[in-house]
Amino acid sequence: MENHKMVESVHVREEEDNDAAVQEEEDEADVGSSLTLERVAAAKKFIEDHYRSQMKHIRERKERCVCEIHALSFLLFNVMLRSFLFRYVLWGGS
Repeated sequence: MENHKMVESVHVREEEDNDAAVQEEEDEADVGSSLTLERVAAAKKFIEDHYRSQMKHIRERKERCVCEIHALSFLLFNVMLRSFLFRYVLWGGS
């Protein structure tokens, strides 16, 4: 009878050890997965910030380009107007 209690006690300890090992593996998986989730979140934030920055840069370049085109067209218009005025108004157009 005493042997039976000892064997039963050993089985209970083994089950507790197994439960502890399973719990420890789950805890490690939780820690690993939370670390992975943090890394994924950081990578996502970096990519989104980089994308926003690039889009802002492209938008600003496009705006500068449009402004430069308007400035050049205005300058060309003024040159053509002055040329016309010089030729036809001041010199009688030849």
